[in-house]
Amino acid sequence: MQKSLVIISFPRSGSTYFCSLLKQIRELQVYLELFHFDKEVVVQHMEGDWSRVESRLLERGYSGERLFPDYKEDPTIFLEELNRLNKEKSISYKVFPSHLSQSALEKCIAGNAVIFLYRNIVDSYISREIAKRTGMYANHDSSNEKITFDRNEFLSFGREVTTHFETAALLCDRNDIKPKLIKFNETLKDGFLASLVDGAQGLLARPLRLQEKASVLPVRQDRRENPADKVHNPEEMLAVLAELGLLETLGDFASGDVESLVSELRAIFGSSYRDIDLIPRTESGLRAFPVPRHIFLPRGMITTAEQTLFYLLAKYCFEDVGVIVDAGAFCGASAYAFCAGLEDNPNIFVKSRRVYSYDLFTVGNDYTRDYIQNNFYSHFDGQGRFVSKKVEINPGDSFQEVFEFQTRRYHDYIICNVGSILDQPWSGKAIEILFVDIAKTLEIQKHLFQNFLPALIPGRGILIQQDFHHPYHPYIHVAMEFLGPYFEITHSKVSGSRVYRLKEELPINVMTKVFNHDFAVTESLDLMRRCILNSDESEQPLLRICELRLMVECGRHEEARAAIGEYVVDYARRADFWPWLVPEMKKAVGELAIRELQDLQKT
Repeated sequence: MQKSLVIISFPRSGSTYFCSLLKQIRELQVYLELFHFDKEVVVQHMEGDWSRVESRLLERGYSGERLFPDYKEDPTIFLEELNRLNKEKSISYKVFPSHLSQSALEKCIAGNAVIFLYRNIVDSYISREIAKRTGMYANHDSSNEKITFDRNEFLSFGREVTTHFETAALLCDRNDIKPKLIKFNETLKDGFLASLVDGAQGLLARPLRLQEKASVLPVRQDRRENPADKVHNPEEMLAVLAELGLLETLGDFASGDVESLVSELRAIFGSSYRDIDLIPRTESGLRAFPVPRHIFLPRGMITTAEQTLFYLLAKYCFEDVGVIVDAGAFCGASAYAFCAGLEDNPNIFVKSRRVYSYDLFTVGNDYTRDYIQNNFYSHFDGQGRFVSKKVEINPGDSFQEVFEFQTRRYHDYIICNVGSILDQPWSGKAIEILFVDIAKTLEIQKHLFQNFLPALIPGRGILIQQDFHHPYHPYIHVAMEFLGPYFEITHSKVSGSRVYRLKEELPINVMTKVFNHDFAVTESLDLMRRCILNSDESEQPLLRICELRLMVECGRHEEARAAIGEYVVDYARRADFWPWLVPEMKKAVGELAIRELQDLQKT
């Protein structure tokens, strides 16, 4: 079997043009993106070879409907069949950020030749944004297109490229591979093709020859040299580039090798694994962020935006000095996302036993029973209609096997703790990420704060309150608002979750007060009100329902009645007001809300 030539690059880096040059070499079979997340793109880039490889993979035991995502998890057999199909040719393909997990990328790199293709980061970012806006990624004259330069988007793109190159460089080093660095500007020079053949011969350790008839090369899509001509806000862009030290080079670094390039990228964009700030802050941003699609396979009561967030936190922010606590593991969706992030975090070499999952793993109510029954133990037809139950699920039944089934890929990463968390004190081991989806009672919250919170690492520890944007647990809001001076909110609302970073060590008197939830009624209500006022306007309707619940729990029924009336006045103009409000308020506040809302609805 011949060595493969793996191209490590990123979107809008000139990789398609570079691959068109490689196609001029007889002994290479060039496929572009073999691991793109869109199957149609992969099929197109394989130029008719997909069906032949697909049939061989099915013969070797792959599932038909799972073949497309599964072949990317372990590409070894897929690449074996592709090499077998091409016999004496060396295959070549490119890998972009988030195409593959770290372990899958290592299987591609090991024993093969690697080229890093780099284009200056400013031009690449602008080109990507133009392509995203126009929907045109090839053979499109973009010379008249402009975009609005966005500082955070640019930094995020730079971090993504840095992460990808840093990861691939580390894997090359681990596998004793010396990669070659090629810069896009070099590919445009006269005589480059001849030097490319010579360089590829050395990497692949085999003679290479040019095709007798040259292929038609792609046309350069934008000939403007000055990036300021491509944006609507050039002054803002130039100020950001000056701040980052990129004004003179625009990211055209002088580096002559991969190691030096990665160092320069890291100096500009920071270490790729130690910063929460560039993880998208909004749900829409998280949903659009490129992540491995397999993280969405496990089912659970968290959203895809939360799964993306948890994956990115473990990939970018986990620093190998502590562990992750998954308190409220349920069916394993959160644990899986954290583990996938650890898998793709190249700074972490010992990945086993890093995630501590806690749950009763017992069906406790009808809502949980119905979820487990319908998602894991029932048959439905093609139209989603119920057919039959495979197993009858009842309150009190264990669903630990569901958790183990959904997380079996990361079995070695997880320590599964079964039973009431109230019976399980923490060991004192440092915690980097504390995920809380288990504080369904004040007693549990006090236990978590007393046992786990002191182990959260000051300055870097991440606390995720997954029940924050639910109206049933006001003690969460009271405690977190009290702790506000010691935490910063990094993500105010991602579905049900609010994410905090611990800024500094908690003073003893503060810990004592929050451990015991030692808040008088007036202080609790004041903290709840402050929490609402400090939150975005879009978050306030649900938080105000939580405030109503706190009033009722504190015996302030007259205040709650008045607050319900104010609530209706403030939000009654919403078209979806009654269908959304009444069920939530009834569950949160109970009979008081039902009586008051019935009277108000009549008016």
